[in-house]
Amino acid sequence: MYWWRKTILPAKTLWNKVRILSAVLLWLSPLALVPSTAGKTTAQDVLDQARKTFDALFGFRAELTESFRWQLAETSTESRGTMTYRKDDHFRLEFPTQLVIVDGKYLWRYSPDTGQLLIETYSDDSGVILPKQLLTGLSAHWELQNTQDAAARDSVGYKLELTPKDQNSAFRRVTVWVDPAKWLVRQAIVDDAQGNQTIYRIDRIELNPVLPDSLFKVTVPEGTETIDLR
Repeated sequence: MYWWRKTILPAKTLWNKVRILSAVLLWLSPLALVPSTAGKTTAQDVLDQARKTFDALFGFRAELTESFRWQLAETSTESRGTMTYRKDDHFRLEFPTQLVIVDGKYLWRYSPDTGQLLIETYSDDSGVILPKQLLTGLSAHWELQNTQDAAARDSVGYKLELTPKDQNSAFRRVTVWVDPAKWLVRQAIVDDAQGNQTIYRIDRIELNPVLPDSLFKVTVPEGTETIDLR
């Protein structure tokens, strides 16, 4: 019905990946991990502690690299971007081809390639889910694998694997690596149902920085086509 949704926005899968990535950054902020009574840190220990950490977290700013491998075309791309989140429902995701902002009330999506700005009232159906919503809704939609086993660890860090509970999900799995030295996310891999793979590498993350309101305002070039659905 709304033709511009196809023009201004990437495929729906991208928005789902944005939801997952924002949650990944939040779940695994620096954690004071408490080993289980069995003397081992389990995947469930990591997740439980992350929920507690969220209550004390005001926000974050992260620099990341996204590498996408398209199975059908056997091609790959790489881009760098930033994600900023403030706990009072303020969110900003910026890549060279896309800017997404939630200012607490409205959702703004700008595409430099098409020269379009889409504005709508933010809601759960807007296609962008904030980290706090993912954190509370994780158990309803995703299953953490091997919850009571000692968390797997390799040269990158602790590895956690999540699989969707919905058999018709667009995703096959999400795998996250956590640096055991600083308890920061180092890498996340999203495998979708079509065999495509997106790798997110967290290059830098800053917790509880000063995040002024100006970060969550949109400035677009003159001549931009604005589609206001408010």
